[in-house]
Amino acid sequence: MDDCCRPAGDDEDTERGRLADADDGGTGLGLASAATAIAGLGGTLDIDSEVGVGTTITITLQLSAAE
Repeated sequence: MDDCCRPAGDDEDTERGRLADADDGGTGLGLASAATAIAGLGGTLDIDSEVGVGTTITITLQLSAAE
């Protein structure tokens, strides 16, 4: 990442994608952020995961008619 685009205090260890690629499976912060945003919109986030089979993520949001 170019220095002009790097947030203040950011370093190579927290560069986008670097932590997610770590052997420990990442930080989980992306999922927490998504869940918070979805809940803020009045929606739900459901996750169904089975080792060796896969993961299904369902996001449900209410849509309102345009005014």
